[in-house]
Amino acid sequence: MAAGEAAQDEGLEIESDVLWEHACTAPQLRSWIKRGLTVGSVWDEHGLLVPEMSYELRDKLFEATRAALMVSEIMAPVVAAMGLQYGRTERAVVDAFTKPRIAERIKRFFEFMRDLPPDEVEQFVRGLETAKMAARASGEESLKDRLRYRYGFNTPFRPYVLVASDVMQEGLDLHRECSRVVHYDLAWNPAILEQRVGRVDRLGSKTDS
Repeated sequence: MAAGEAAQDEGLEIESDVLWEHACTAPQLRSWIKRGLTVGSVWDEHGLLVPEMSYELRDKLFEATRAALMVSEIMAPVVAAMGLQYGRTERAVVDAFTKPRIAERIKRFFEFMRDLPPDEVEQFVRGLETAKMAARASGEESLKDRLRYRYGFNTPFRPYVLVASDVMQEGLDLHRECSRVVHYDLAWNPAILEQRVGRVDRLGSKTDS
């Protein structure tokens, strides 16, 4: 959480410098970046990872991934590159998104999507709509939001932290991108702790837990 906030602060600081240097507004900056993310060369390679997916579903996945990338902790290096390459904004966006730091994150996610049924991909597309760095699943939110948080948490994008009550304690996979479980309380029954850890200590995890 602290690392994510630091990255966000860094992104905002860099963004401010670029706005001043380019004499533009924040909406203009976001528009340039978004336009850069529609350039085919950003997505051509990733599109090859989901060759069997329908064009309609693939477009949804691309669009949801673009939106998930439009956050300061990911965009900081893109904005920094724009500051160094005046007049080459869209090219800087393309260059930044082909660098390992971002490209590997997208590749890992798309390789996972490749083997899923269409209805499951749709759930992950909705999960990418989570804009918060940290989400809470306590049972007070709607089932729709809880599903969105769960699927979003299993992506390399937001939310990075999932604060959950017993509603997420059993029978759910939360392991794809999670590396730590922090127990807010210690239950008297060790089996309960084992159930919690079992949400993330599973085969298929892409992190070291």
